[in-house]
Amino acid sequence: SILFSAYVCIGAVLRKSGSREINLWAFVITPFWLPLLFYNWVPLSGPIYAFPTAFPSLPDPSLFASMVPTAIAPSPRNGMPSMHLSASIFLLVVSCIVRLRWLQLAATFMVLATAWATLALGEHYLLDLVVAIPGCAMIAFICLRMNRATSQTERVAAAIATIAFVVWMGLLRWSPSVLQLHWLSGALTLFGSLAAVVSMRLTVRAERF
Repeated sequence: SILFSAYVCIGAVLRKSGSREINLWAFVITPFWLPLLFYNWVPLSGPIYAFPTAFPSLPDPSLFASMVPTAIAPSPRNGMPSMHLSASIFLLVVSCIVRLRWLQLAATFMVLATAWATLALGEHYLLDLVVAIPGCAMIAFICLRMNRATSQTERVAAAIATIAFVVWMGLLRWSPSVLQLHWLSGALTLFGSLAAVVSMRLTVRAERF
């Protein structure tokens, strides 16, 4: 569904761009493949694979006490961050850029449905979705605005979202136990998500056809 939606967005971008020069790699290709690099940095499988007999019930909290990597049966290691959600959000950004109402409604539904489905099916933890939000803002800024951003607010918002994403990924890789500090994980969630929303909103405003 993500791939089909990407093709729909390609058509919408080409139709609305007119004589304007665009970079399709930046709009609809790189954002969907770049997250694959992150899976090698933090290889993680969803709860349906890690706790197949317990899901969807809550696992025993003692399983998380050590906060160390756990060996599980062969399964996809594509959990962190959720590329399904980040790709869906990016499609929503593109739909707002091209200003097609039907595409915006479809993309909004896709974001909500993807968030629900990935959790309900056990493919992702909630944290995977949380980290995907600033990650998507970072990718959108790099692909669409990094060389053209003129607003200080836009650069600051993108920088905060990027820092939040990098800190998330760094701690998950090297020191996941630090994330048990609720004030730290809460601050990363709050400031990273707010900065991501502001950054993507400014990206839409600047790139709108």
